[in-house]
Formats: sequence, structure tokens, C-alpha cells
Amino acid sequence: MFKASPNEAHLALARFSLPQLRKILAPDASFTLITQSTDGLDRRAIERIYQENHVPSPFASPISTKQVQKHSGDPLLIDKHGHVEGGRCTSYHCTHHDTNFESPICPALAGTELLVEGEDNEKDAPSQPEIKGPKRSAAEARA
Repeated sequence: MFKASPNEAHLALARFSLPQLRKILAPDASFTLITQSTDGLDRRAIERIYQENHVPSPFASPISTKQVQKHSGDPLLIDKHGHVEGGRCTSYHCTHHDTNFESPICPALAGTELLVEGEDNEKDAPSQPEIKGPKRSAAEARA
């Protein structure tokens, strides 16, 4: 999952999140991306588009009151199920969180990456003559 990069669909939505680009197509539109994905690719795509257009990341911590007001209003991105690219302190009063694209994300998960990034099981998948590769469920095939 951490080796994946945003695809053209992620980038197209990300472009629409940038007000100066959105204004060209839909001058009066607002934008909020609601995702159920936990891979963080939507967030990474938005950050990439903002960087390419020399605009500060909308996810950066605000430095001044002006910046807070600039990004207030509708949220840009809603991760319905959160994202797995970082860690958060489990203490109720602590707000510490960090971003980590390493696998595993912490020492306690060492070895579990083999369950996801392990050996290729394609040889065990059923095949059919009319398709070019092993048959998988739609969710597995896209993963």
C-alpha cells in the first residue's frame, strides 16, 4: 500500500480541489472530497497538485490567523475511516500524530508486512481460457 502512488483519477480530483483551477471550470463551485479509502492516496494527490502549483499544502499546520481563515469553510478532504499512513498517540488528551510511509509503521508490527508484501500467490489462482490472467475477485484484482 505504501508503495502505491496517486493515479490519474486521484490527480484529477486533486486538481479540482485547487480553487484557481476549479474556478476555470466551475467558478461558483465549492469542493470537498469524501473518501472511504484508508491508503492516503487522495491526500498525497492533493498535496502534490498544491506543490506543483506553488501553493502551500492545505494540510500543513496553520502558521498565522490569516492562514486559518483562508482554509476555513468546507473541509477539503474527509477521510471517513481515517488513513493508515501514520500514528496517533492513544492518550485522550494528547494530540500528537505523525506521518510514516515505512512498512511496518512501528516495531510492534515487524513481520506483518510479509502478509501483505509476501510471496506471489498468482499460481494458486484459478484461471480461465478466455481471460489473460488468473481470476480474482474485483476487490482483489484492483488491490
